[in-house]
Amino acid sequence: MKEDYSKIFDLVNNDSFREFVLNPGAANRMYWEHWIKDHPDKLKEVQFAIDFIRSRHAENIELKSGEMHAELERFIAYIDESPKSTNANVDHTKKSGVPMRVKRAMVAASVLLISVLFTYLYVFKEPFREPFPAEPVVTQVEKESPKGLKTTFKLPDGSIAKLNADSKLTFPNEFSSASREVVLEGEAFFEVRKDTLKPFIVKTNGLSMHVLGTSFNVKAYVGEAIEVALLTGKVRVSGNSPASESILLLPTEMVIYNSTDGSIEKTTFDPVEKLAWKENTLYFNNSNFDDIIKTLERWYGVSFDVQRPGQIQEHFTGVYKDPSLKTVLEGISFSLDFKFEIQHKTVIIK
Repeated sequence: MKEDYSKIFDLVNNDSFREFVLNPGAANRMYWEHWIKDHPDKLKEVQFAIDFIRSRHAENIELKSGEMHAELERFIAYIDESPKSTNANVDHTKKSGVPMRVKRAMVAASVLLISVLFTYLYVFKEPFREPFPAEPVVTQVEKESPKGLKTTFKLPDGSIAKLNADSKLTFPNEFSSASREVVLEGEAFFEVRKDTLKPFIVKTNGLSMHVLGTSFNVKAYVGEAIEVALLTGKVRVSGNSPASESILLLPTEMVIYNSTDGSIEKTTFDPVEKLAWKENTLYFNNSNFDDIIKTLERWYGVSFDVQRPGQIQEHFTGVYKDPSLKTVLEGISFSLDFKFEIQHKTVIIK
């Protein structure tokens, strides 16, 4: 007999393995079926261990720890020698010294060997199948566009998101069966894939947007008013508190949320102006100097050092397609009457 008695004994003595054989639960069954699949060289030991455990259970045999190893060896020897006998009158009990109660258990076990072979065919001859679907592991993904860069990517459902500079989008690596939820900091344009069973939800620090299939822009930089501008489809915008009002937007409509007082204003917008950043176009419409600086810092990844005495009160209007920083500053400085100097990543206003 060349079987590894110690390996079989370890399996027989393992509480988890005995539970797997006699009364498996979901987690227990999954573990041992994976183990058997990953250890095909231990298949014969597993077969003997399963037979032995089932035979003891069927015959209601309780063994002391000291008796286990000896009876296991007799059990294996009996199963191994039984097919070699050609004399029906041979008394195996007398030859092997095996007690009658153990012989009955062994006979039952030899019949149960068929079920073990079936287990072998199920686990190894067919593609391995999970007994229960495993819960998917959900992790959070962060896509970020630093200052000076824009990023376009696909979400798990196939929807498209384009992040403006200095923006971040957080979402699960796999959406749930009930909804598709993302969290935005900064500005992004969404082209949402239609799915009537799973609403697409964008959350910001103050507002939530619920859509099914549409395209819209959300601007939600920290410390600034939140803007939601709808290009196609429908969007329902509401505050994050349960008692907040909700507003339904139609194409070319937008809401402006003031985080200071919690007010929400509904108005219309010019798509060319609001979505100009998507086409790499800077669009200033009667913009004040502070807003211009914020935009240029994000767009080019620079910082401003304003050394000029007194504030610049004038406003500026202008449109620049694929502009260089120097070209933009030349136009703005001429209109607002200031001088500038670019030193690496710093713009000095004089």
